[in-house]
Amino acid sequence: MSEMEKDRPTDLDLIEGIKSGDTEKFEELFKRYQFLALKVTRSYVVIDYDVDDLLQEARILFFQGIHEYKSERGMSFGNFYKLKLNHFFYNLIRRQNAAKRQGAKYCDSLDEVQENSSDEDYRYSPQKEVTPEDIVLVQEDMSNYYKLLSRYEKQVLWAYTKGDEIIDIAKLYGKSMESVKNALSRCRTKFN
Repeated sequence: MSEMEKDRPTDLDLIEGIKSGDTEKFEELFKRYQFLALKVTRSYVVIDYDVDDLLQEARILFFQGIHEYKSERGMSFGNFYKLKLNHFFYNLIRRQNAAKRQGAKYCDSLDEVQENSSDEDYRYSPQKEVTPEDIVLVQEDMSNYYKLLSRYEKQVLWAYTKGDEIIDIAKLYGKSMESVKNALSRCRTKFN
């Protein structure tokens, strides 16, 4: 073992430091496992996600993994993180496949709808009157919602709600259309 390797802190030392609030140790530990994040991320094809989005998710999982990791269970941190990444991708792909199947479930032919419906079904129901209390509740919810968004997600959402097209937003921020679509998707997810 070289002198340099002896001075190098172990993963457990870094994990303890991170749990104590030392953010520099997070970067040092993440650099050790960045290759693993890249390897696992590139081994999956996830619709509507580009590599940058998946790497961002991998970084978030890394942070969560640090706080969930327990060395006494006998698994190395690297194996724990790899397992966590694989589970994330399995669940993401499973949810996407389930969402694909939902589309056909709610389809009816236009002829069938017209035969089984009356003109009254197409009229609008009266809207509930909005009270000042409703306005305050909505403002509180929106404030809490914006706190959940990253800076980039806020920028994309703002541009999109102004009526900008996805391609224009991508050009504005120097990102791909996929990245903009993914940011909007994350905004929708956080809204629900």
